[in-house]
Amino acid sequence: MEFLAGALLITLPRDKSIPLGAGAVLAKAVDGAVRAVTKPRSAHAAASIEQAGAQAVTLVWDRLTCILKTKNGQVRALLRDIQGTARPGRLLAILGPSGAGKTTLLNILAGQLPFNKNIELTGRVLANGRPLDSLLGHVGFVAQEDIFYSQLTVRETLLMAAQLSNGTSTASERERVVDDIIARLGLAKVRATRIGDKKTRGLSGGERKRLSIAVELIARPKLIFADEPTTGLDSFQAHKVVEALKQLAEENHTVIASIHQPRSSIYTLFDDVILLSGAHELEAGS
Repeated sequence: MEFLAGALLITLPRDKSIPLGAGAVLAKAVDGAVRAVTKPRSAHAAASIEQAGAQAVTLVWDRLTCILKTKNGQVRALLRDIQGTARPGRLLAILGPSGAGKTTLLNILAGQLPFNKNIELTGRVLANGRPLDSLLGHVGFVAQEDIFYSQLTVRETLLMAAQLSNGTSTASERERVVDDIIARLGLAKVRATRIGDKKTRGLSGGERKRLSIAVELIARPKLIFADEPTTGLDSFQAHKVVEALKQLAEENHTVIASIHQPRSSIYTLFDDVILLSGAHELEAGS
């Protein structure tokens, strides 16, 4: 099912726009494909999925070291002997200059580190005392770059994500989940706005970033990672994005964000901080 529905999206090149008015048609087409190859979930199955993601997650990492072997035979430490804890209800920032290892650490903690035979990773990451892969399906990752179809509206984008998610069953349930997320992320005023692109005016940079977070929330993750979510945003939009992450933490999610040189008004929104420099951890605390 996931392959089939995904194929419907991939056939539209990233640099091509969907014709005006086709957003709803595309969403319905995806919905039809999903319905054709899946059966609606029973109430018992839906409840089981909800229960699986209900427990709050404490993430602990210990002695994480990541070494890159270069082509000329030399080695370079991307991270060295990093440890820390991320707790539900608290927003954690990974701070540091460019090249300090922020994104590398975030990828490791999220289980997103790409396979590379030249990378050696040691240490451990535990979620509630269990291996990280025990949370498969309950981790949301907001990358620096977003990939959206410019002619879809905010609501159409989220409905499409919901149609491709295993966490919802009926159309009415999907709509309820989407409308709730729109409200939580402060996107109600732009719910019918097309995303837009360089040629077509649409969402602001901050609204696009909050939409990226909203898409990840469709699957009801307990762990949420955001890679430099304020990069390229003005101070107002950056503050709105971090406020959204703060709200998610207050809803008992475990939220970790890498961030580069935040303003003091943004820095104060974080509950806990890890400071990296030159692959080393300089400081960790509240």
